[in-house]
Amino acid sequence: MNYAVSRYVRQTDSGLSSKDVEIDSFKRANNLLLNAGTVDERRSALRINYMMWSILTRGVDRTDNLLPDLLKKDLISLGGWVMNFSNAALNDSSDLQPLIDINRDMIDGLNQSKEVAQQKSERHDGVFGMAV
Repeated sequence: MNYAVSRYVRQTDSGLSSKDVEIDSFKRANNLLLNAGTVDERRSALRINYMMWSILTRGVDRTDNLLPDLLKKDLISLGGWVMNFSNAALNDSSDLQPLIDINRDMIDGLNQSKEVAQQKSERHDGVFGMAV
């Protein structure tokens, strides 16, 4: 198990729901992307964003992931675009706003999903598909 996945599992063991961990991950990635003032900070933020989306797409693609198939397909497609954009942005001065906007959309979607689940008093897995 790689370091990022082990941190995710450790966070879900901390009492936080998987959605809370995912929301926190997207917020942290956005914070790094927004505050990357130097070339090294930018590259580090892009690598972290890439790694987060890589973990997400692997989790979505797992056979035990309970998300609807259409949502899985859309998330994998979006993740591919994000990872390609992140890689390209490592070597140029592309505006990072598209990545920040997508991460914000994911935060909003996870928050809405969490609210619906709380209203139904059901426990759901997060986007990464790892049970808590």
